[in-house]
Amino acid sequence: MPIQENPHAFRCPHTHCTIPPPGEGVLYDNTAQQYDFTQHFNRLADRAMSVLQRLRPNQLDSFSWDLGVCASPAVLGKDGELARNQSSLRSLDITTNSTCWDFWGFMGPSCHVDLADFPHLRRLRWRAPNPGNLDALADALRLNRAHLRELELDLTCWRRMLEYFQKRPQGGAPSEPSFFPEQILRRQPTSPQPYLAQLHTLSLSNVPLGAAMALEVNFATLRRLTLRKCPLSHAFLERVVQLRLPLRLRRLEFQEAGSDDGRAVRLLLGAFTGLQDLCVSETGSVDALELWELAARHHGASLQRLVYQRRFEPNHEASLFETTGDTQVLHGNEVDKLHLENPLALLDLELIALACRPESLERILQPFKERKSLKGIHIRQSFTEQAEFGSWALKDGSLATTSESDAGVNPNPPSATGPGNGDAASLTPASDPETSSQDASLSSQGEETHYEGWTTEFRQFATWVFGPDGIASVQFVVYGDYSHDQRWSARNLLLYRIAGQDEQFRGSEYSWCDALDQYRAELSAAPPEPLLDGELY
Repeated sequence: MPIQENPHAFRCPHTHCTIPPPGEGVLYDNTAQQYDFTQHFNRLADRAMSVLQRLRPNQLDSFSWDLGVCASPAVLGKDGELARNQSSLRSLDITTNSTCWDFWGFMGPSCHVDLADFPHLRRLRWRAPNPGNLDALADALRLNRAHLRELELDLTCWRRMLEYFQKRPQGGAPSEPSFFPEQILRRQPTSPQPYLAQLHTLSLSNVPLGAAMALEVNFATLRRLTLRKCPLSHAFLERVVQLRLPLRLRRLEFQEAGSDDGRAVRLLLGAFTGLQDLCVSETGSVDALELWELAARHHGASLQRLVYQRRFEPNHEASLFETTGDTQVLHGNEVDKLHLENPLALLDLELIALACRPESLERILQPFKERKSLKGIHIRQSFTEQAEFGSWALKDGSLATTSESDAGVNPNPPSATGPGNGDAASLTPASDPETSSQDASLSSQGEETHYEGWTTEFRQFATWVFGPDGIASVQFVVYGDYSHDQRWSARNLLLYRIAGQDEQFRGSEYSWCDALDQYRAELSAAPPEPLLDGELY
C-alpha cells in the first residue's frame, strides 16, 4: 500500500513555518509556529489515517511512507495505527526528511517514529532519516536481524548527520569507522556475528562504513550489493577480500566516495566469479579499460548488464570545478586502443549503459555487431550536466516528452509481445495500425517534424545502430537521466526498433514503457544527484 510523492528538500510541512512573510524577519513566535505545524502536519496524518482505519487487523503485507516528510506518529509512532493493527508487516518503506530536525528539533517526540512492534519484516528501506530516527532503525534491525532479507538505507548527507552528533550536549560524536556498528546496529559485546545473518540484498547510500563492517554481513547469503558514495567503503571492500569471505554476488553497484575506492572495487571484482550485473560510477582519472578487462576476465561467462560512468567532482581546495559533471568514459587515446583490443568483445552483454557522447559510441560498441546478445543501450547524461554543458541528444530548449509536467510513462507503451517472457527483443509499437503511418519516421517529412529537436550526432548514432551496418540485435536506445523514478523525464528519450517496416526505428513521445521494467535497476543506477535537493545537503 504506497503513499508516495517525489521527495525533495523543503517538502516537510514543518519547513513552511520557517519561511517569513514578505518584508518580515524570521518567525520566532513559538505559538504561531506550533499552529502552523498542527495545521499542515495533522492534515497529512488525517488523510493517511482515513485509509488505514478502513483495513482489517494485519491485512497489510507492506506499507510505504515515501513522502519525503516526517512520518506521522499517529501512523508510525509508538501505539500508532500500524503498530496496533498492522504489526505483521513484512515490508516497510520510509522516506522522511533528514533536514527537518534542524528547524524543529524542539518538537521532540511530536515526530517520533517507533518500529519496536514490527518483528516480522523481511524488507526494510529507510531514506533520509534524521538523527532522531536512528533509535527506531536500530530497534527494527535488532528485532529482524535473523530473517531480514533486504535492507536499504540512505542517510542523504553524512556530514549533516555528523554535525548533529558533534553539537549535541552529551557530545561523543562517533567516528566514521564506528558509526554503523555503534549508531545503527547498536552492537553489544554479546551480539551475534554476522549481525545481519540472512541478507540477500544490501543497499547503502551516504553511509560511512569501515573494515569492521565486513564481519557484520553474511556474504554467503548476499546476492545484491549496492554502495553509493559511502565514506570508507574502500576499507570495507578491502577487508572483505582480505578475509576471503565467500562471495556469491550476482549484482554489484558501486558509486565512488573517495580516491581509494576505485582500487578497492577492482580488488573485489578479481576475488570471485559469477557476477551478472555490474554498475560502477567513478571520479577522477581512472582507467575504464582496466575495469572492463577485469570484468571480462573474471565474469565474462555470466555478466549480462554493464553500467559505467565517470564523473568529475568539485575540488574546493584547488577550485578546479565549480560543479559536478559527466566526463567521457574513454578519452581519445583510450578510444584509439580499441582497434587493437576491445574488452567488450569478450562479453555477451544484454544491456550496456555508458556516459559517453553518441559520436564515440559507434567505435566502442563495434564488437556487438558480430554478436546477438545486446538488446538495449543507455546513453547516460545527468540532468545537471545537460543544464550546465548542453545535451548530447537534444538541441537547446527541446524536450523529449510532450510537456515539462509529463511523467514520461506511456499509458499505451511499446510492449513485449509473446507469452509473458518480458524479452526486450519483442519490443513492438502498440499504436493503432490505421494511424501508425502518421507517426514520425526517417522519411524526410518525419525528420522535419518529430526529430528536428535532436542533435546531429545523436540522430546519426540512432541511424547507425538501427541501420543495416549497425547492431541488429539492439531493440531500444534510451538517453538521459533515469535516476530517482525518472525525476527528469522531460529530458529523456526512448527509441525502439520497428521490425518489418521501411522505417528502422521510432522515437517514442514517452521516455518509459513496460518492456523497460526489467532494466529499471540498471537505468537508475548510481544516481548523479542526491535524493533530496537543496543547499542544506
